[in-house]
Amino acid sequence: MAAVLSSDMAHTDKTVNFIEEARRMGLAIDPPNINLSEYRFVAGPEQRIVYGLGAIKGVGESAINHLITVRKQGPFTDLFSLCQRIDTHKVTKRVLEALIKCGALDTFNANRALLCEQMDAAFQAADQYHKREAQGQIDLFGDSLCDDFLIPQYNEYPHWTEQEKLQHEKETLGLYL
Repeated sequence: MAAVLSSDMAHTDKTVNFIEEARRMGLAIDPPNINLSEYRFVAGPEQRIVYGLGAIKGVGESAINHLITVRKQGPFTDLFSLCQRIDTHKVTKRVLEALIKCGALDTFNANRALLCEQMDAAFQAADQYHKREAQGQIDLFGDSLCDDFLIPQYNEYPHWTEQEKLQHEKETLGLYL
């Protein structure tokens, strides 16, 4: 069923029908996850299918392949470290916004509204980091790049309502996952 889902990822209406069929067959569909999902749907343990990042609207194959390549160095821990590690020309704000809206960054344990709100700051911090890295700036002890500014500040921020969350999932996935 993972292969069937992967075969027509470009057609959201077909993907939605295949997901409904998988559920009727007793298969669970795990939501997209930046640290687990591949480009295509993947068969997981215990009758589970891991949602493929390629089925998210607004996220291109080259951006996903770049994310997966970078992820091989280790899992992403928060939005700021994600932006620091990626090439922000390949994975744009629009791509990250789609990943946030569909829940692929829920693994960071931050609410989706906050992640969207912090995206500009994360991209700006990543840009500063890459400029410092290119200039070879090091910290006082001379052994690492200056990256103190990349520590995320998760201020209290209102969550999206359940309706907003579902609306964003429908917009990016084509269904309420």
